[in-house]
Amino acid sequence: QKTVTETKQQVREQPVQQEKKFDDVEISAKFTDACWTKVEADGKTIFEGTIEKGKSYSWQSPNKIIITAGNAGAIDITHNGKSIGKLGKTGEVISKSFTRDKVEDVK
Repeated sequence: QKTVTETKQQVREQPVQQEKKFDDVEISAKFTDACWTKVEADGKTIFEGTIEKGKSYSWQSPNKIIITAGNAGAIDITHNGKSIGKLGKTGEVISKSFTRDKVEDVK
């Protein structure tokens, strides 16, 4: 019986470990090619430059992050723990706004 009880406890614990509440905006970016990138957090530029292929970066802000990419197909984005894939197409210049709940195009 102990073995069965222990197994049930482990199964119950797993979802609790996987769920994470995000009070802020958290972005992780993996670069599959070189890309000029600008990152703004709540209206202030916190990064601007060319990021090399193979690099990974993370940014966090209380309210909003805006990412502008000169090669949107080179960036795989994770937004508050959920992968949203590529920011856009290869060679495409795109700006996206990330809040806790939404991802929107910036015009």
